[in-house]
Amino acid sequence: MKVRVIDNACRDFKNIDYTEVSANKICYRWQIFLEK
Repeated sequence: MKVRVIDNACRDFKNIDYTEVSANKICYRWQIFLEK
């Protein structure tokens, strides 16, 4: 379920109006946050 949440978060951020690079960084931060 963790992977699913991260994937959804990435999609949401990309849909708003972030660049791919920014979205990737945010996704990475979400991963770290959810893993801990």
